[in-house]
Amino acid sequence: MINYSVDEQNLSALNERISELQKSLVYVSESLESLRDTFEEQQKSLSSPSIDQFRNQLKRLIQQAIILNKRIAQDTHTLATVSDQAGKSLMSVESHYSSVLNKDAEQ
Repeated sequence: MINYSVDEQNLSALNERISELQKSLVYVSESLESLRDTFEEQQKSLSSPSIDQFRNQLKRLIQQAIILNKRIAQDTHTLATVSDQAGKSLMSVESHYSSVLNKDAEQ
């Protein structure tokens, strides 16, 4: 059995909040890219095998974080869009069924 539940006001507010938070993920990527670039500049000022190895490892982690952050931003946008559409569709179906059932009850 499948049960559906839609709290229209709460869903709308949460989707707006998710969208706002998703927009802020752009700043996370920008900050990580800036940090990575700064490490590259730092390497020109200080270089040694052990420090370079550590710095390169950190730059790889930052690059992975940038990729993951972009995926999270895209998937978050998808979730907010789909949940908004699903909520509207379910409310429309429920409204239709209620209308049909009320007509049958009146007759």
